[in-house]
Amino acid sequence: MAPAKKEPSEGKAYRLILEAIRNTYQPGEFLLEKNMVASLKMSRTPVAMALNRLVTEGILNKVPKKGCYIPNLNRDDATAAFQARKLLEGAAVKDAAKFSSCKERKDLSKLLDKGEKAIEDKNYRLFAETDEEFHHRLVKLSKNEYIYRTWRLIYFRTNIYSRFFDNLYYDTETIISGKILKMKSPQQHRSILQALIDKDPIKCKSRVEEHIEHSLQMIFNR
Repeated sequence: MAPAKKEPSEGKAYRLILEAIRNTYQPGEFLLEKNMVASLKMSRTPVAMALNRLVTEGILNKVPKKGCYIPNLNRDDATAAFQARKLLEGAAVKDAAKFSSCKERKDLSKLLDKGEKAIEDKNYRLFAETDEEFHHRLVKLSKNEYIYRTWRLIYFRTNIYSRFFDNLYYDTETIISGKILKMKSPQQHRSILQALIDKDPIKCKSRVEEHIEHSLQMIFNR
């Protein structure tokens, strides 16, 4: 058996910093290069290259002579990010309805089974992970790498909003305007999958747009 290829240092630094942004740091916080070098136990060059890449991609902002920081969250930014995601993901699923294979759709169904089981077990962190994987797989089914690359960056931004403001990532119900709302994501995911199975591009696009719009409403309509 051939030995596993070693992950390039810059790629590893990029991956680990993304994980830190998602799980450790908060919007507005600085990711100082010297601190990242120490925490990741990596040399300065790959860390610096990874941070610059994240700035170029718009995930981080940079202040000269001070460092990189996670952009603050606000309603206008969220609306713009979710709108961009809706456009890209909607376009992607139209192609996914045309190009996805039976096996790929079955694999998506198994992933949804896993997410639904996580909810039954009250393992909302696992549900959040399966939710994220579902959307990544869905967009990849478009077979359009350019759409996926652009979407991935925007999705990461919307995902930060969801993790900070949407209690449905961590519970099966939340309260908005005095009303208890049940989690809708599992049913919406199934509806998207059914549209894929039916090979209906228009329905796929509509179901995804409704799902993304609902996610935005759950963040701010409190």
